[in-house]
Amino acid sequence: MKTYTLLPNFRHASRCVLASALALAPTLPLTLSAQDEDSEIIELSPFVVDASRDVGYTATASLAGGRLSTQLRDTAAAVTVLTEAFIRDIGATNFLEAARWTPNAVPRSDVRGQELYNDYSVSFRSLGGRYQTRNFFRWYINSDSFSTARIDFTRGPNGIVFGDSGSGGIANINSKQALQGNFGEVLAQWNSFGGYRFTADGNVKVTDTLYARVAGVHQRFDDWRDVGLTDRDGIFATVTWRPTRTTTVRVEGEWGDIHRLITFGMLDNLSNWDGVTTNPGFIQPGQVPPSLQRQGNVQLVYNAAQSDLGILNYQGFANTSGTFRQLLTEQQEGLPARAVVPSYKYSLQAPNAGVYNDYYTFSGFIDQRVGDNLFFELAMNYQQQTRDVRRWFFDALTIDVNETLPNGQPNPNLGQPFGQARFWNDEQANRVMEMRASMAYLFSSDLTEQRFLVSAGQRRDRFTIDWYELVRTNGSNPRLVANNEQSEPVNRIFVRRYANDTSLNVDLPPALDPVSGIASRYVHSRSFVSEKPVSFAQVAAVGNWFSDKSLHTMFGARRDFYREKKQYWPRRARSSHQ
Repeated sequence: MKTYTLLPNFRHASRCVLASALALAPTLPLTLSAQDEDSEIIELSPFVVDASRDVGYTATASLAGGRLSTQLRDTAAAVTVLTEAFIRDIGATNFLEAARWTPNAVPRSDVRGQELYNDYSVSFRSLGGRYQTRNFFRWYINSDSFSTARIDFTRGPNGIVFGDSGSGGIANINSKQALQGNFGEVLAQWNSFGGYRFTADGNVKVTDTLYARVAGVHQRFDDWRDVGLTDRDGIFATVTWRPTRTTTVRVEGEWGDIHRLITFGMLDNLSNWDGVTTNPGFIQPGQVPPSLQRQGNVQLVYNAAQSDLGILNYQGFANTSGTFRQLLTEQQEGLPARAVVPSYKYSLQAPNAGVYNDYYTFSGFIDQRVGDNLFFELAMNYQQQTRDVRRWFFDALTIDVNETLPNGQPNPNLGQPFGQARFWNDEQANRVMEMRASMAYLFSSDLTEQRFLVSAGQRRDRFTIDWYELVRTNGSNPRLVANNEQSEPVNRIFVRRYANDTSLNVDLPPALDPVSGIASRYVHSRSFVSEKPVSFAQVAAVGNWFSDKSLHTMFGARRDFYREKKQYWPRRARSSHQ
């Protein structure tokens, strides 16, 4: 994907110079800025790293060393910092895209394919995917760059000083902060697949002690495959208040709405067909035409593009079959020449399928300095998200070889490729409340510099998921859910999409189909609930030794008091048809 960025700069350029620059450069900064020359110098808390002090791609300090601000050159850990400037210049719009640029870190989706749920997980040193943190709070969202100031990656077991990390490491996403001064920025991007993205970021100095910052994003990015997309809207706001020289209060909040249409490569369900044989109608057992298969069981199918046909039962009609290998644009060994796709972009996914992810979060921080060396922090974060996953995956390519429909009418789609899926939805909800209290002590002498941290807190993490499927409710078999907690096969309703229907959304059949008389609704097959209360305590120490500070050490220890309660709820009917 080619990404083009427009960031015109009005700070030092006249209109004439700006016009010339726009003609010559694909990436230019549009920044409106005004800084107070006599701004008061503020001594930062050791719990905070000021990303505005990063110079280009270079970060001088990080919280990776014992969760206290420490010069990177003095940090005894494998740390990589991606600054805001670097993230912008590589065209990364989210955490996973940025993570590909750090050593020994691989997004799990790069290995396992696109993820329905864990679209925020990164594997460090090939030791499995882990959760990440934002401002050192557990974070279940693939953060967007519009609200990100920088990302710190710590590799190895020393990542425990970040929190409850894995042995491979962990990443911490630092959100933007309200700063002194007035500045603003607007960024426009578009890609070669027809997508576009706009972000805006503005900071205002309200008074000498109060600063506010707001950022927003509107994205409509198309994918390299047909229909695939990632749409995102969000807004982020933060306020910093310094009532005294030794006290800082910061609050922030973010809301986001994400729609990801996940597409897959098409699988072979046609290569066993001879390319010629068709089926004239209902097939009696034992009379299956050559190279075809008979649908032996009840198969209720709805084609939204031909809703006037209603729900049809394809029991006794023919299907093609294949190897279920992924189809390529050229012939593969062992497959006939017809077992190809017209392009790698080819997909039958419905535009309204995929993952709909809404979230919001807010955080609060109070930093207090006592004397010159002692610092305290109180911090909390609340986040809530929902994911509506529409598992309508049309990933197996089949050829319609039936000359007539089950209702006896001529088949208008004879010879057409199609995909078929179940009306299967998952609804996930996640709510996290986390609080912590920390104390830091800084000590310095001619022979050593020491930073000590003591921190304790609690996190309550509740996760629920409900599974639903559209089924017939007035069939001869009254049981809607089987013993395996999935729908009864004879009552399942499938949706079919032909190759010429790919621009249309998938719509549900009427609650009572007037053509077939079949009544249908979503039924709830099962629920899963997990509650994870965690209490933790940790200590960390970062030291520089000798007069030339040539020896750097880091020590960290953490204890988690953890328990998890899992529960499966009984089945219950969904309240509405949709």
